[in-house]
Amino acid sequence: MCFLVSVFAIVLLFFQLEVSPQADFTQFEDQPLLLIEAPFENAGTITITNSESFFGSPHNLPVQDTGMPAVVESMNNSEWMLWFLLAGFVVFSIAWFNFPSKCKRSLYTVFGLRFFYQLDKEGGFFWETHNYLLFFNFLIVLSLLIYQSLSQSEMLNFADYLNQEYVYGLIFLIILSFYILKLLFVRFLAWVFNTRRASTIYLENIFVFNQFVGVVLLPLVFHNAFSPSSEMIYAMWIIVIGANAYKVIRGSFIANNVSGFSAYYLFLYLCAVELMPLLIAWRLVTNYMSDL
Repeated sequence: MCFLVSVFAIVLLFFQLEVSPQADFTQFEDQPLLLIEAPFENAGTITITNSESFFGSPHNLPVQDTGMPAVVESMNNSEWMLWFLLAGFVVFSIAWFNFPSKCKRSLYTVFGLRFFYQLDKEGGFFWETHNYLLFFNFLIVLSLLIYQSLSQSEMLNFADYLNQEYVYGLIFLIILSFYILKLLFVRFLAWVFNTRRASTIYLENIFVFNQFVGVVLLPLVFHNAFSPSSEMIYAMWIIVIGANAYKVIRGSFIANNVSGFSAYYLFLYLCAVELMPLLIAWRLVTNYMSDL
């Protein structure tokens, strides 16, 4: 109702200000506009010169700042996300249709140790193509989740001058670098403490959980890209945090059952690889929020 009243008022004002086309102003075409000197009380006399000489001559009047911000076209759209989401779907489809039984078996290992031990017994886990395809899908999805979380929480204001695709690419490279360094660090600890068997099983456990999280989050991230909501962000992070907590607990249990495994190695690994990145991320977020 208020909208209709506003439209009616605008239309009425337009017709009140409209000049009749029948009016003849040809007689004033060659006459310059002259404004009459008008005395005002307590304001002196205002003298206006010929409008031709006034408007036709240059002036040095200062330009007043209206204080209104410039209108900038928003770059926060979901069109560029569609290409990365399609890349995730393509990667997952290639892995699923070319290695259906292996993909199912890898995902089943999350729900039971029997499937996990059977997968480990077959060997060659890190030589299977589908494992890397599913892990690449996980990297794409997790990077999009982090970007959406930062964007919806308005924590990317400092990067407004950057292209949004570049920001996403930077997040992707950081996550990829983190997992590469994590893999190298685990291998280094395995060489130092002579726990190669335990470290291999632990890395296999990390891989299968990350693959599972990537598959579960793919449709959720796709939905949130075109219909963003804070509830969806919270739900996805609950899935990520819950899966990672279960991953660490089960990985510790599996590695501890390996003969010759060092409890000190497990403690060192959990502190350096699992807990320290979380503490650093939490510190960065709290520092940023306190500066707002």
